[in-house]
Amino acid sequence: MEDYLESMYHIEMTRDRIRVKDVAEHLNVSPPSVTEVVHKLEKLGFVVHETYGHIKLTKKGRKIGKEVNGRHKMLTQFLSDILKIDPQTAERDACQMEHVLSKHTLKRLIKFIEFMKSNVKVT
Repeated sequence: MEDYLESMYHIEMTRDRIRVKDVAEHLNVSPPSVTEVVHKLEKLGFVVHETYGHIKLTKKGRKIGKEVNGRHKMLTQFLSDILKIDPQTAERDACQMEHVLSKHTLKRLIKFIEFMKSNVKVT
């Protein structure tokens, strides 16, 4: 579900509205799959969705989407800029890592990345 919230957050930041079709395209899944997850997210209070209407992130949903998006960006940047992994692999691996790393490990990794950016020139 975090992938869906992250996708919706990204769409919300780049467009004025979130549509099921846009989420499906962004995640490369079918629109019925998006609708099913949106119903679950709505029951949990992460989104508001009128049938055949636009999706709106709630404050709670936007917060999680923003957090996941931030983790994703940081991990992608680490993999591509510091470890010199090709961008497509870095993107795919970051997406997987952001969901399995513990919060503690992720915080430590972010501190390490910030240290590397400010103190070491990577070639």
